[in-house]
Amino acid sequence: MGRSATARWWGVAVTMSGLVGRTVAATRAAEADDDFVRMLERAGACPLVWPTIGFEPTSTPDAFEKTVDALADFDWIVFTSPRAARAVTSRLDGCPRGVRVGSVGPSTDTALRRAGWSSDVIGRGGASALIEEITSLHILEGARVLFPASSLASDTVEREVQKRGGRVERVEAYRTVSLRPDKERLLADLRHGVDVVTFASPSGVRSLAVALEVDWPQALQPCGIAAIGSSTAAALMAQGVGARRIQVADPANLNGLLDATIRALPEPGSAGSSLSRQPLQAATLKDDAS
Repeated sequence: MGRSATARWWGVAVTMSGLVGRTVAATRAAEADDDFVRMLERAGACPLVWPTIGFEPTSTPDAFEKTVDALADFDWIVFTSPRAARAVTSRLDGCPRGVRVGSVGPSTDTALRRAGWSSDVIGRGGASALIEEITSLHILEGARVLFPASSLASDTVEREVQKRGGRVERVEAYRTVSLRPDKERLLADLRHGVDVVTFASPSGVRSLAVALEVDWPQALQPCGIAAIGSSTAAALMAQGVGARRIQVADPANLNGLLDATIRALPEPGSAGSSLSRQPLQAATLKDDAS
């Protein structure tokens, strides 16, 4: 293994044993300020960004504006992504008095604080963990909860709140669209050596499977596989990736994904290790459709 280092992101200690000099592919959005890519860089890894998703404004702007403008009628507003937080805070000067705010993870909370908002409850895992944390402190029975979400967000918030007697109104804050990375560039990266391929959403899994066509999932055979949570792991298994190959983040956030990436590293010198291949410089795939 390579040298070890320890760093802290948002108060969480992370040990980066073996990440120095290793090549990690992130199937995320093609954004230069991606938090996970920055974490990999700070850990000494060489990240490759394989953009599998993009973002567009909501397809229902009138409904979004009308619902957000009526936020004072709700007891809670729940954010599961920084992008949803920015969509709401860019429209409202502040959160109405009496409305509590729940957010998933420190990145979402940071987006809120930058707009002058604050979170009453911050979930350290995914949406389910957030609702569990909220109910450990507050009663949701009879509460009205606003959930501004991506077009592809799961129904976890709705299910978990409804199980506790609350009512959820979901509104589309933005659209998540699939991108298709260039297959030849993907295969070239894989030939040079990719230690771990990371997946942060089921849609990212589906996009990469479509891009690699008949070479999926065999092209990833030498690589370790890391998934941000159980739904992403399930999507990988549905696409033919063996369960034993997948390291699942616990908790289901970026810190957990970094830890899962470390656990997924192949041994130096093995067929999947980039340390035995030609070194790569950090690169970002550009998709003509993005």
